[in-house]
Order: sequence, then structure tokens, then C-alpha cells
Amino acid sequence: MDNLPLVSIVVLCRNEEEFIGRCLDSLLANDYPKDRLEVFVADGMSQDGTRGIVESYSEKHPFVKLLDNPKRIPATAANQGIKAAKGDLVMIAGAHALYPTDYVSKCAAYSQKYPAADNVGGVRLTEARDNTTLGRSIAYVSSHRFGAGTATYHRGGTSPSWVDSVWGGCYRKEVFERLGLYNESLTVGEDREFNLRLRGFGGKILQVPEITCTYYARSKFRDFCRWAFRMGFWPFYADKLLARRLLAPRNLAPLAFIVSLFLSLGISAYFTAGRYLLGGILSAYLAGAVASSLPLLLRERKLRYLAATPFIFAVTHAFYAVGSIYGILKPVPALRIETQ
Repeated sequence: MDNLPLVSIVVLCRNEEEFIGRCLDSLLANDYPKDRLEVFVADGMSQDGTRGIVESYSEKHPFVKLLDNPKRIPATAANQGIKAAKGDLVMIAGAHALYPTDYVSKCAAYSQKYPAADNVGGVRLTEARDNTTLGRSIAYVSSHRFGAGTATYHRGGTSPSWVDSVWGGCYRKEVFERLGLYNESLTVGEDREFNLRLRGFGGKILQVPEITCTYYARSKFRDFCRWAFRMGFWPFYADKLLARRLLAPRNLAPLAFIVSLFLSLGISAYFTAGRYLLGGILSAYLAGAVASSLPLLLRERKLRYLAATPFIFAVTHAFYAVGSIYGILKPVPALRIETQ
């Protein structure tokens, strides 16, 4: 047991009164020895009961500590935890997620089994925060290839594989000493930028399908629309802000779809062929959205999902595309904030 690495878990948190207790319970229930574990909850100055809940856990478990994140962004929260961490491994965790009892031990085991891996992660299973038709549709779309793109952490595979990025992840502490911390000019996508930086310096990221956690997606429609907009905005804006290529082909798909709709609509005002083009694009999209919704419909056995889920697919792509356009058009500050 003495040769087990010390693991520092950094939980990114803000106004998570509903979830933080369950999250910490799942981490404390892990089978990893508690004398080889420390947990930091980096809180963005929550205004609900989150801080009181964390403090109650700290009183019972001295290795659970509350850290202040006055900037209230995930990158700063992660950096606060990394600076405080004494562990050989630093695991980044989200507050609205639950972790199985073997999560920490598997991350540590695979870090030892694959010494070339600088970051080890698994598969993020997505569930609804609210047990409603809308909530379940949002959770489904958030992890489906048609809605969320080709990110491998939604699906995993059959065996460990080298990937571009993972959700959360368990890093070797030396990685941060070598490359620096998360970039605090990014309020979204800071993990993606760091992993890109890591790979640019020859680092490697391992995804292990048997490592899983359950993430609870936003279930309120307005919250989801804001999330989709932000997800579309940041890859394009960060690309300019950092003067580095962060965009992936999947980021372009919603924008290309919306642009093709408006172009075909414009053409249809002058040429009959434009109407056929517009109809063809819409028909192909509707067919794709309905076909992608069928697994959820068959699982839930309720016809209302045949309307709700394609609608959420369309909302996702529309708000993502609008966010992308805003990210392209918004000027960056004259003085860019460089990597931390």
C-alpha cells in the first residue's frame, strides 16, 4: 500500500447545493485508501448552501478542504486546487457528477500501468438532472454523436486508447510543473486547451473505457440554450484570443448547417432550384434527427420523445451556430492573455 500514489482530487464547484453532497459521498465511498487521498472543493463563492455543506464534510473528514475561487471560472478553480495539491496525481472532477467506488483506484492503476500517459480519463455517462421528457431528451442529445459530435469520452471503446482529450482526467502532477496551469482567459474549454498544449509538448492522453462516471446534464430549457450558445462561442473566440488552433472539424458542423440553410433560402428567392436545395437540406436534417432519436424513443416507449428529441437536436445546433458566429465576429482585446 505504501507504493500507492497520493491522489489529489480537485472538485470544480459553484452553486451546487443540490449535487455537491452526493458528489463528495461518491468520492468518499471510493475504495482508494483515505490516507493516500486529499479532496479540494474549489468553490466559486457559491451563494446557495454549497459552502456550508462542504464545510460540514471538512469537519468529519480532514482531508476534504474548501478553497475559494473568487474569479468564479473553472480554470481558476482547477488552478487553485493544483497549487494546493500535494499528490503525485491530480484528478479534476465536476461537482454535478457521481463517481463509482473504483474510479480513483482505476485512474491510479492505469497511470502506473501506462507510464507514458500524462493524463488518464474514462467515459462520461450522461443522465438528466430532472426526470422529465425535456430533461431526458437534453441528456440524450448532449452525449449523442449527432448532437455532441465525435468526442470519444461520450462513448469510449473496447480497450484503452490514446486520444486528443478526456473529460476531467487524472494528471501526473509533474505535468503542471512542466507546462504551467490552465489558461484563465478561457471560461469554457480550458481543459481542451491544456490537453492540446500537453500533446504539443509530446504528452499523451489515455482513455480507458472501464473508467466511467455519471454526469448530470442541465435539464432546464433556458440553461441548456445558454450552454449550447457558450459551447459554440468559445472554440471560435478562443482560437483568436490565444492565436492558436483550437477548433476541431466537429465545431464547424452546426455553423455549416445553418449557413447552408440561409444560402439556400437566399437562392430560392431567385431560382426554383434553391427551393429544392432548401427542402433537401431540411429533409436530410429531419431524417437524421429522427433516426438519431429512435434509440431513446424505443427505450422510453413514449411517442412524445419523437417530437421532443429532434426539437432539442435542432435547438442545440441553432444556438451552437449562433454562438459560433458571435465568436467569429467578437473582437479580441488588444492585449491577449497568454497561457498561465
